[in-house]
Amino acid sequence: MPTLNPLLSTLGAYPAEALHAEKRALLAAEREVFDFSVGDPLEPTDPRIVAAFQGAVPAVSQYPTIAGEDDGRAACAEWVARRFGVTLDPARELLPSAGSKEAIFHLPLAFLDPRGPRRVLFGTPAIRSTSAWHALRGR
Repeated sequence: MPTLNPLLSTLGAYPAEALHAEKRALLAAEREVFDFSVGDPLEPTDPRIVAAFQGAVPAVSQYPTIAGEDDGRAACAEWVARRFGVTLDPARELLPSAGSKEAIFHLPLAFLDPRGPRRVLFGTPAIRSTSAWHALRGR
């Protein structure tokens, strides 16, 4: 049996899971619940968005490369330019991720040498991936 990293036990439960359990208990007790936990939409997706997705998905859909597709990174760079007035090189300055939590968790690994003087500071409350990274680093 493989040995797990002992630092995993320091993470505790994911806060959203604790909120979900509380919500289930309140609903079971027939209490009214206003759920502001994770921001899942309750409204139907705009049909134009659904049609765009359906038109863009190929018959065989495969995982993208780590760097993503050139046209996807170019589209992101164009959006950043329109939204923020910042010019990015899509080949060198953009890397898609599966989500913001994944990116935030991995970002310090790219920029911090554990032997160097730089450290990560984060406030509380913070999203779980920030504090989890810090805990798993053992510092």
